[in-house]
This record gives sequence, structure tokens and C-alpha cells, in this order.
Amino acid sequence: MAKIFKFLKYLILVLFAALVADMFVYEPYFALHTSKSVIYSKKWTKELENIKIAVISDFHAGAFFYDKWRMRKTVELVNKEKPDLILLLGDYFNRYFYNTSMDYERFAEYILEMEAPLGKFAITGNHDTDMGTEKIEEQISRAGVKFLRNKSAKVETKNGDFYIAGIPDFGTDIFNLQKTFEEVPEGAPCIFLTHDPSIFPALPRKASVTFAGHTHGGQFRIPFYGPVLKNVISLYTEFSSDGLLVNHRDDPIFITRGIGTSSIPARLFCTPQIEIITIKAY
Repeated sequence: MAKIFKFLKYLILVLFAALVADMFVYEPYFALHTSKSVIYSKKWTKELENIKIAVISDFHAGAFFYDKWRMRKTVELVNKEKPDLILLLGDYFNRYFYNTSMDYERFAEYILEMEAPLGKFAITGNHDTDMGTEKIEEQISRAGVKFLRNKSAKVETKNGDFYIAGIPDFGTDIFNLQKTFEEVPEGAPCIFLTHDPSIFPALPRKASVTFAGHTHGGQFRIPFYGPVLKNVISLYTEFSSDGLLVNHRDDPIFITRGIGTSSIPARLFCTPQIEIITIKAY
């Protein structure tokens, strides 16, 4: 009996060590991958269906020295997919570890290496507000990124034009949806960027597709149960904290779990991912 208890004790220790290694090392850093999805929108056009979009959110860079390795892998994964367009959804740095291993300039260098012929567009998140959005936007803009602060941008392609509109994090910053869409023509294909997905019950009418981050997919998940930390949209829906949602008008919003961590630098059954999106008309 004593041998059985001793065996069980060591087994528990080994399992605990494996769990800790998975949560704090493997999943946050080595499990980073791309995930491909197709989104259907009645407000999109068939001429624009071949556009490949990379969506990245919640970097939370600089918490530890090996975040440089994670950023390097992010660049490699994005460029391997050869996206036409790159969308960045905020929380570039972590306010809990702001005096750490990666400054704004170094982060911008990684973003500069990401390639997309139709451009790189971005918004800011709640952590960015705390860090100072003006300086963050200034530095990352040097990497060829266009920030959309309550405004839109027209993207021209050989198969037709579309718009990208974006707001800063509306829980911590000032946003204005009317101003954001005022230059978007009625009926034009338009991608809307918001860091916080809790705008879901009232998606802008002109948005063909909405992309959001912020939830981290719950960051910790239990099989057959779901996210341990309920996401911000759980007040409005029974759906999980990342993936595709559709509102009463059949307008889609895609929520990415992002690539970083916040508060606790760990993930469990919720691997970080870069979204590779194709939008199709129907």
C-alpha cells in the first residue's frame, strides 16, 4: 500500500509539473499557430473574395525576454501565409509588465517585417490606452501601419475597392461611430475593426464584417466546459469567447483569441493563434 501511495504521489507531481510547463511555456509560446476561416457576408462582393486577410490581436509584447522569440515566430507565420492585408486589433504591450524586455521601437521593427501588398491597418486596445496611445501609434506607424482612430480608409484593388473602418477601445478611449463611417459610401464593402467585441448587439449597419479581439479566448479552458474566465460578451450571448458570431441582421463578427496573455502569462487548452481569413459573398 505504501508503494502505491508513493507512486501516486510521484505521478501527481509529474502531472502537475507537466501542467505548469504546458500553461506557462508550451501553449503561450511554442503552440502559436495560424488558423484559417471563411466568413460569409451578404454585404461583401464576389469580386473581392480572393483577398487573404491576416488578423492579429492582443500581442501583449515584452512581458519576458523570450517574447522576442514569439514575435519572431509571428512574423514568420504571417509572411509564410502571404496575406494581401494585415489587420492589427490592439493591446500591443502589456500594462502589467510595461518596463521590460521590448521597447516600442523594437516592436515596430517586427511589424515592419510583415508583408501585405494591400497594407497594414490597426486600432488600439485598452492596454494601449493605459500605456499611451499617441506614442504607440507614432512608433508603430513607422512600420507602414495606418491607424484608424474613428475613421475609415479606402483600399483600392484591381477587382474593386473596399473600406476599412476602426475605433479605439471604447471602454477606455473616446470613440465616435458616426464619424468613423461618414466617408464610407452606402452599400460599399467595409471591414470594421474594434478591440472589444461587446459592441456585438449593436454592430454598425455599414459594416460588412467586424473583427475583434480582447477576450483571449478565455485564456484558460476546461474541456466540455469552456472558458474559465467568462468573456466580455457572455452578458449577451451563449456563444464561446472566440470565433464567429452573427447578429439579428445576419451581420458577422469574428473574435480572435489573439497571440498573447494578460495578467497571468499562461494559457490552458487555449493555444494562441493568428487568423487567416477569407470573406465570401452570398
